[in-house]
Amino acid sequence: MALLFDDDVGVEGEAPPMGGDERDDDDEIEADGGVYGMLLRAARDDRERIELPSAYALEEVRASSFPEHPCARDLVRLSEAFSREDNRVGAVANASALGRGVAHVLRDERSEAVGYTLTYENIAPTWERARAVTLPPRLAHVYIRPEWRSRGLGTALTKWWMSNFALTCAYFAVDAPNTSMHRTLSKLECALATTRSGHEASSVHYVSTR
Repeated sequence: MALLFDDDVGVEGEAPPMGGDERDDDDEIEADGGVYGMLLRAARDDRERIELPSAYALEEVRASSFPEHPCARDLVRLSEAFSREDNRVGAVANASALGRGVAHVLRDERSEAVGYTLTYENIAPTWERARAVTLPPRLAHVYIRPEWRSRGLGTALTKWWMSNFALTCAYFAVDAPNTSMHRTLSKLECALATTRSGHEASSVHYVSTR
């Protein structure tokens, strides 16, 4: 028997078999009618339901929004509150502090600013697309005001950011690539990843945004 904790609820059930392909195992378990299948389906459904409330809105803030636009003033207040909670965070106090970044202020159904994200897009030049995967978009800040926390807004806001800014990549490995293969993959706008696998780490990992 195994005890699986789903949030604060302990559920006893048979442990899934070890070994084999984990994704295939999960698919088989999810399809069956047992406890683990039920929990996997519930976890999948929870992920799919993670969305910002439909009445909430996001406002974009760029350096040109300063100093007069209301969303820029809200960004300053929110980022200052964030910096008081975490001393690693620098407040976005003006256009110079935002620089080439872009922020998005989250407003609730009453148009009250409840959180924000700060992003640096790091857009690669068209003649060097492979650089996109070595300098991906950066999520610098995600902040939700304390009184709006524990509602899933931080997770939903991060999911929104991923769907709008994160790269969609093809990720693969090539066994012991030679110079010619490196050159070929470079022409196909693939960049070297930092990880390796296989015997004596001879499989070199690549990422492509094509």
